[in-house]
Amino acid sequence: MRALVVTEGSLQLLLHREEKPIYCRAYRKGAAALMHREGEPVRCRVTHVTARGLTLQPKGAATLLHQKGEPCPMLDEPGDLEQVMEGLSLRLKGAAALLHRDGEPILHQGAVALLHRKRESPLRSSMCQVEGSHCDRREPQPCCTGRESPIRHGVQRAPDPLSWTSEAMIANMIVLLCLSAVLMGADVVKSDSPRAKDCSDIYANGYRASGVYNISTIDGPVQVYCEMASGGLNDQGYWTVILRRTDQEVNFFRGWRSYKWGFGNKEHDYWLGLEFLHQLTRRHQYRLRVDMEDFQGQKAYAVYRFFSVDSEADGYKLHVSGFVNGGAGDSLYFHNGMKFTTFDKDQDRSPNNCANTNYGGFWYYYCSVTNPTGPYLWEKEGTTLRNGVNWLYWKNSWNSLKSMTMKIRLLMGADVVKSDSPRAKDCSDIYASGYRTSGVYTISTIDGPVQVYCEMASGGLNDQGYWTVILRRTDQEVNFFRGWRSYKWGFGNKEHDYWLGLEFLHQLTRRHQYRLRVDMEDFQGQKAYAVYRFFSVDSEADGYKLHVSGFVNGGAGDSLSYHNGMKFTTFDKDQDLLSGNNCAKRNQGAFWYNDCSRTNPTAQYFEEKESIGMITEINWYNWKNSWQSLKSITMKIRRAPDPLSWTSEAMIANMIVLLCLSAVLMGADVVKSDSPRAKDCSDIYASGYRTSGVYTISTIDGPVQVYCEMASGGLNEQGYWTVILRRTDDEVNFFRAWRSYKWGFGNKEGDYWLGLEFLHQLTRRHQYRLRVDLEDFQGRKAYAVYRFFSVGSEADGYKLQVSGFVNGGAGDSLSYHNGMKFSTFDKDQDLSDQNCALKYYQGGFWYNSCYKTNPTGHYLQEKDNTVINIGATWYFWKNSWHSLKSITMKIRREK
Repeated sequence: MRALVVTEGSLQLLLHREEKPIYCRAYRKGAAALMHREGEPVRCRVTHVTARGLTLQPKGAATLLHQKGEPCPMLDEPGDLEQVMEGLSLRLKGAAALLHRDGEPILHQGAVALLHRKRESPLRSSMCQVEGSHCDRREPQPCCTGRESPIRHGVQRAPDPLSWTSEAMIANMIVLLCLSAVLMGADVVKSDSPRAKDCSDIYANGYRASGVYNISTIDGPVQVYCEMASGGLNDQGYWTVILRRTDQEVNFFRGWRSYKWGFGNKEHDYWLGLEFLHQLTRRHQYRLRVDMEDFQGQKAYAVYRFFSVDSEADGYKLHVSGFVNGGAGDSLYFHNGMKFTTFDKDQDRSPNNCANTNYGGFWYYYCSVTNPTGPYLWEKEGTTLRNGVNWLYWKNSWNSLKSMTMKIRLLMGADVVKSDSPRAKDCSDIYASGYRTSGVYTISTIDGPVQVYCEMASGGLNDQGYWTVILRRTDQEVNFFRGWRSYKWGFGNKEHDYWLGLEFLHQLTRRHQYRLRVDMEDFQGQKAYAVYRFFSVDSEADGYKLHVSGFVNGGAGDSLSYHNGMKFTTFDKDQDLLSGNNCAKRNQGAFWYNDCSRTNPTAQYFEEKESIGMITEINWYNWKNSWQSLKSITMKIRRAPDPLSWTSEAMIANMIVLLCLSAVLMGADVVKSDSPRAKDCSDIYASGYRTSGVYTISTIDGPVQVYCEMASGGLNEQGYWTVILRRTDDEVNFFRAWRSYKWGFGNKEGDYWLGLEFLHQLTRRHQYRLRVDLEDFQGRKAYAVYRFFSVGSEADGYKLQVSGFVNGGAGDSLSYHNGMKFSTFDKDQDLSDQNCALKYYQGGFWYNSCYKTNPTGHYLQEKDNTVINIGATWYFWKNSWHSLKSITMKIRREK
């Protein structure tokens, strides 16, 4: 960049106004104009300055741009401007990206036009030639217009503005890029590596030198300083520095916008930016380390195992816990839960604005016991006033520090699945990829990678292992009394206490069958557990409603079924059944509250000596019929094994073992890889499989599991039926919303509904027949066949078309529903004045007005069976509304 030496008159190019080039040198109003913003007075006094040897840095003109309400740097000496601009270099996107500020256009004129402010007064120049005369250099004159020309003699014209259309720019591009690499450090991640999200990724890509690097954010690439040193205080290295204070050069008394997007010099003192802190910590667990040194050379540090920052909508609220003392004491926990405050955005608890009194910006409470962004005071200036850079509990003193660094690091653990394995969707896939060690791993979701804790231990209480932990409580470090957003996306430390997140629970359980296990321990060391064979969570549109059934007692009793069918409630989103109150506020937690709870795993954690047996404590009432606090509670889920994949090298390498495992756990559920993708059980049968069980078929929405009845002869009439509905007990809840009926639910080896969308895809291009098998509680059986069965699209309400009845003793209860659209309690498409799904029959079906069969109604045991038509019924078998012991609906494609 020495080719861009700024000589007398060359700073004129940086002050250029679009379509009105000026040729002036930097003098009394030179840099002041750069600091001027529309409608604001120019507050800085800049003397006659000629900036020599000028180059561009990442914050180039940005350091000179005045921010509203902020003090301007005083540039009183000719060397001051050079000092401000010292050490400048060019970023990869050139000056356009460098000098661009949010809300301002990037114009073709490069750096020149970027400094232009709309509707600003023209600058005045001391070097213009008007109508052949020289301007008086001692008095400012208007800048040159179209009728004016610059003085040619005695002045060397600097290179054109940085522009990709400029020959000079192109000619010097190689030099500029090389210089950029030298001046900025190794700041580019290899192009063939994944985009780095923090310094952990930089380290993983082989970089070991501390320095400035580029990371990727949703707002584009951002530079950070990575401390790569390991051992000693640095504790493994690969830290991402978020704040550094070492001297007075960078002003930290700034407004909200500056603290949002960051400022300073990444190789020196800087603040990373609240928005980037939020993006980094919103989905991954980070720890924070604060290093400090006093003017006597003494050093200390503090570590916080859990660090995160909420969104701007939540005031960039701080969450910090898990303090580990490195001699500095804990000065940060006082600020936990606080929103960020600047002089122009007061969100602290003090009657005054703490940012104004402390001359910084921070998560002030009332006000602070640490002030990392306060004025930097030299040793001789350091006083006991709290407005310096300090950390009170190191020496119980407000004395200013010589240096302070705040840095964060991603908790890694065994968090990477082998690159040649399929994207893991839960801990079952991690286990199948060969990992046997419990720890933090990464799974794939539609919202991107998410970290989870996998319990891989098998045998004993763990029941085969590969559990995905969704909640863990062991101590008081993580606050669980949080709002809807936190419970939606999850929070906490995956190696310690955490909540996975409702959205991820929905994504995990929407298309696969999961079981839930709850492990608990009291303060006397006694342990118990409860298992629920069927666990799922609906979408946010359905309030993240809980579906849980199939209780198996491990000594804990059943405290969760009371919450079945409930929507999730937080203190800021009340969806419980308690009239006139909010169970989340009352119980100081968040859960699928009924009115209110029989278990409260998200409540306050109390030590044994603190517990008084209240509902606001972590409890599981039906273990000991007591609200007494638990020492620990863990909720974890495990997917029924997926069909074997023939596309994975790891799976192929272990095929013999996997096939044996499949035969034991799942039945023969894999279609041969050399056969066409199976679209129903007819294709499975044609591929040579004769055993009834769970298999995988192919749909336009991806692979879907179905149960195939392969038996032929007798009632089954040739076999290879695809089961679309099965009811045999009361374990699966069928009173569900539209979305559940659209995509299906339940357990393919037990009771389930295949899904309207898949029924439409199956029957839209091929002819299917339907068979309905029935059995009553006396062991009698009957069936009905319909030779033509199809389901319309969602746009047509998934309309039913059924005809060609063949009587197998059951009578025809389905033709009454022919031509009807599907109805659920939240989507009424029947012909009744009331909603049949909601008002009377509590299911989902092709109701007419209302029905002659209700296969999705309540499952009633024989002792509960009445003539009330809310059960699973088929009226024309016995002209009765008595509930059935079992009903199965299955379809078969005609050849």
